[in-house]
Amino acid sequence: MNKNSQTGFTIIELLVVIVVFAIGATIAIPSYQSLIRSNRMTVQVNELVADIHYARSEAIKRGRSVSICRTNPGSNACKTNKNWGVNGWIIIADSEVIKVHESSLNSDATLFETGTTNANKGILTFNRYGYAPSGARTFRLCSSSDEKADLKGVVVTPSGRVRLAVDTDGDGAVEDGNANNLACG
Repeated sequence: MNKNSQTGFTIIELLVVIVVFAIGATIAIPSYQSLIRSNRMTVQVNELVADIHYARSEAIKRGRSVSICRTNPGSNACKTNKNWGVNGWIIIADSEVIKVHESSLNSDATLFETGTTNANKGILTFNRYGYAPSGARTFRLCSSSDEKADLKGVVVTPSGRVRLAVDTDGDGAVEDGNANNLACG
């Protein structure tokens, strides 16, 4: 073996590796950001579903009505508004606050409720049997990206069943409990 031989990379080899890495990063980073946004929205929907299930189970356990509603900032009172994402929500039985959920929504996401009348907007109540006598509700979690894939939905039936909204007709849009496409905006 020659004592004067050197091992390592040439400048050309190093530049080729850097260029290949840069091209790969340019392709991967936008899809990674989309993945992160989608995962955050999934977490937020799962938190809402868990709290709705909790409110329903508390109504059955306590043998009286329990409500989940959008919280009024600075107090433990319900705010009758269909936009649930700003301040979070609370679970109450009569005037007793059972649980407070601070909003974990990103600034680019909104959580809206549909399927309510003016008399019960912003408040979802379960009776002692676990039913939602005020009617079916759909919650829409929308991202500012305006992509159909970023729309998440939660459907609550009058019987108290809670499920995620799904695309049943293959058109790429999730539907509410009446097979109507959900949309943001």
